[in-house]
Amino acid sequence: MGTSVPQVGKIVSMDVSRAYEELKKLLREAKCRIVEEEPPNKIVVEHGSVLAFSPINVEKVVAFTLTPVDSTARIVATTSLTSDYKNIVILGFVIPAIFSFLIWILGFLLVLEVNTTLDLIERLLRDASQSLPPYIPASIRTQLETTPASLRADIELVNTVLNAYLFFIIIVMVVGAVLEIYTYWKRNSFAEKILKLMP
Repeated sequence: MGTSVPQVGKIVSMDVSRAYEELKKLLREAKCRIVEEEPPNKIVVEHGSVLAFSPINVEKVVAFTLTPVDSTARIVATTSLTSDYKNIVILGFVIPAIFSFLIWILGFLLVLEVNTTLDLIERLLRDASQSLPPYIPASIRTQLETTPASLRADIELVNTVLNAYLFFIIIVMVVGAVLEIYTYWKRNSFAEKILKLMP
């Protein structure tokens, strides 16, 4: 997420001082924290939460600049997302990605190790079933030979679940990325809302 930000603006039918007071009142009603003031030309506010999802409610800094235009005032708003919000978003992607990758790798190594062990057990059981005394029933011989195959089927299920988990995490991260891109492109929504309320 870059730092260049588009601006939104509006010309209001009042002088700069009155427009400044009206804007300040609206910002207080919207529960904004005033960060910087240069009456009647500029007011900078912080609004939102790092845990919000909508572009209107994400944590951001909005700078409103007022300039006189004849007997009216032009208000221009510039919005930027806070570094805290950007850091939370980055951590929200990096930590789950690392955690998921580790789980997948550990699961893959487990499946690999179990398959190797099953190969060894399969060989041992085949050799054992061939050296069993003749009075041992054939059903026991068959069970000894088929046990590794049924265990292998269980391991394949674990492998399928691990791959499904990885696919699910990728889908969740793609959806999260799309939502973050949407939030970034609509970050001026709060400023637009405030400017619409200006008389």
